[in-house]
Amino acid sequence: MKLIYHLGYPRTGTTLLQKNIFEKHQGINYLGPKYYDQNFKVKFKQKEIDEIENFIISQNKNGEIDYNQLNSKIDIKKFSEKKVNILSSEKYLSFSRYRNYAGLIALKNFLKEKSDLKLKIFYIIRNQYELIQSLYHQGYSSLKKYLECYNLEELISKIEDKNFNENENIYHFLKSYDFNYMFNIIQKSFPDAEIKIFNYNNLRDNSHEFFKNLTDFMEINFEEFIKLIPSKKENSSRLVNNTRILESEFQRVIRLNKFYQFVKPVIPNKLRAFIRDRFYKRETINFDKELSQKKVIQQFYLESNNEFQNKTGMKVIW
Repeated sequence: MKLIYHLGYPRTGTTLLQKNIFEKHQGINYLGPKYYDQNFKVKFKQKEIDEIENFIISQNKNGEIDYNQLNSKIDIKKFSEKKVNILSSEKYLSFSRYRNYAGLIALKNFLKEKSDLKLKIFYIIRNQYELIQSLYHQGYSSLKKYLECYNLEELISKIEDKNFNENENIYHFLKSYDFNYMFNIIQKSFPDAEIKIFNYNNLRDNSHEFFKNLTDFMEINFEEFIKLIPSKKENSSRLVNNTRILESEFQRVIRLNKFYQFVKPVIPNKLRAFIRDRFYKRETINFDKELSQKKVIQQFYLESNNEFQNKTGMKVIW
């Protein structure tokens, strides 16, 4: 059995893969837990993975773990012996779960008891400034409260001054983007896995070669993969005329509403754009300031990124 864990990062093309490739490619058995419309039913929801994790944690207190006890929690029929089984979630490299792999380890061990399992793990990186900036603006309505920073400039200032020791949320947020730290954790958690790291810059600069390398690693048909790539890409950065559009609290409530999620696929793009323009917060882009902010982040991760490059051969491109 072939099993692949796609771990993220957020804002590195994960939606493109989950929505357009994983659930549609004939060579893939997409397990979840991420889903985007009411018509697609995931085989493993995040809640189920969390239940496996909680079970393992409770068992571990009593000594050796018997993975056969997971028979009632994991339906082996959801997995395919012919296709590549993929579990994809950017949560596992995000600040909320970046060290929490008990559920994935338990699932892997359970399947190893049942079959001749071949595990692969891949994720995509881009420089930390782009990751932080993109995620902060995309999740502005919730992150501003979580980090207690009500604009990106305030967060960058705290990073530059290293003035966040008393704020554990900022510490964990930044630690999740420490590539060397995360690679060590993943390697230690899954010593029997083949791990591959891809660079987001290669996706932007030469998507054909990027997808060829990705499909070779995943062992799926490249020609079918390419046909599934949408010709029109969404403007995920939400930049309009040197203005960045940030999600307001009101818009976040709308986005998470189950009725809106149900009808969203049939709402015309022009109407969705009209709603976005009326309710989203706007921020004028100062490119000189952003260049200065990038240098702060680059310096903050410099030593760790050098260690990461020496260890993996992967260069963080700025």
